[in-house]
Amino acid sequence: MTGKQLLLKALKDKGVKYIFGYIGGAIMPFFDEMEKLGQFKFIMGRHEQGSAFMAQGLTRASLSTPDPQVGVCVSTSGPGAMNLVTGIADAQMDSVAMVAITGQVATGVIATDAFQESDVVGVMMPICKQTYMPLTAEEIEKTVHEGFYVATTGRGGPVVIDVPKDVQNEAVADSYSFDPASFRPDLPGYFYTPTPEREPVKRAIELINKSERPVMFCGHGVINSNAGELLQKVAEKVNIPVAFTLHGLSAMAADHPLSLGMMGMHGTVEANRAIMEADLLISFGMRFDDRVTGKLNEYAQNADVIHVEIDPSEIDKNVRTSIAINADAYRTLHVMLGDPMLTYKPRRRWLEKIASFRSVMAEDTRRELEYGVGDDGKLLMKTVVHRLSEVTAGKEPGDRRCRPAPDDFGALLQLSDPQQLVCFGRRRDHGLFTAHGHWGQAGPAAGASLVDQRGRRFPDESPGTRHHHGAAAGRQDHHSQQRLSGHGSPVADLLF
Repeated sequence: MTGKQLLLKALKDKGVKYIFGYIGGAIMPFFDEMEKLGQFKFIMGRHEQGSAFMAQGLTRASLSTPDPQVGVCVSTSGPGAMNLVTGIADAQMDSVAMVAITGQVATGVIATDAFQESDVVGVMMPICKQTYMPLTAEEIEKTVHEGFYVATTGRGGPVVIDVPKDVQNEAVADSYSFDPASFRPDLPGYFYTPTPEREPVKRAIELINKSERPVMFCGHGVINSNAGELLQKVAEKVNIPVAFTLHGLSAMAADHPLSLGMMGMHGTVEANRAIMEADLLISFGMRFDDRVTGKLNEYAQNADVIHVEIDPSEIDKNVRTSIAINADAYRTLHVMLGDPMLTYKPRRRWLEKIASFRSVMAEDTRRELEYGVGDDGKLLMKTVVHRLSEVTAGKEPGDRRCRPAPDDFGALLQLSDPQQLVCFGRRRDHGLFTAHGHWGQAGPAAGASLVDQRGRRFPDESPGTRHHHGAAAGRQDHHSQQRLSGHGSPVADLLF
């Protein structure tokens, strides 16, 4: 077998069905072989950056389905690989597992400034979990399986595999063998501790039971570990209100009595005032970034902090913790929920105070939504988003927990003002899909995430619709190459 065959075999073994990308010279052997096999659906975007966002979108959207997928994107060397940088950096910041495969010039001309050569490993190393360059065909299967393991364990993130063109064409010896079922990565220094230690959990429960004004925090780690239902059960068991980071929104229904909405710079009055007056903060899967904390020397000065986080580097990085639990959010919540020492407290005064915080903006918001215009007579954007939310609410097919809701166009936003408007104006019980701040993320990610949760099929994949495969895509004219494969459906026309 050749390197390109082993590469595709490894992807198949890892359950990959969809591949996003753009063709080019250094990755052409891979595409030619993929065309022959006919085992993958290749979705060609207009630009490699969009393909990276598509891969990220598939990972996010399929996370809570019975068939979760790791998004895979492919590009050629040099400029093609460099166009992936923004999407890969975004996945790293947002803790989204994905695998990027790039073609590279032949090993004999690496570091000679060859045509379309770039130092992919050097560029990608600071913005992803791991980078690889297999230098022989025998290394390819091991590299792919190890890469998927690294991308999906602990705090998720992107992995980049840079494959030289001659390695793709190289044949392995007859004695070569690799068993995916028995393979275990050998990664010295790579520690993964999903299960919490008993002692810090015990101390955390004692602190929770003693607190009078606690607030729970829900971050993206709760979404990534599918722990939303457990978080709600724990919050209800101890009667503690919950504030959300932007990426933690939708782990609980927005209209739940204990939901405070989003916290931080663009958060709600009730969330931010509750945090400033709390005596205990219980954080699950969030990193206390600047948009949440503001000035660190003034942040929650009277509160103890319990920080549950899978990534040990985030603990004590920005906010000093009283009790640190380096573990998976789901497993920690599961242990807490089953602990008989965790008890219910009425906390009437605290919840009444939070209700008074809510009332500060409630009447103004109600009036603005009712009239729809501001003091200057101009239409308010929050009214538009609120109305769109009412029109689209509850229309997604399949699993209601799916993020994002496939038919809910209000759930797919990208940067700055649009995200903040949706956070305030939309019913957030179907999921929110966001990027950490990159322009251009929403469209490609939306296309990849609009997957039928029952049939696992892209909306524009209909009988008679031909997806571009491998070298066949290279024979399309320039105009055709600028369209997403499957063009012709309303979804593709709208988004791309």
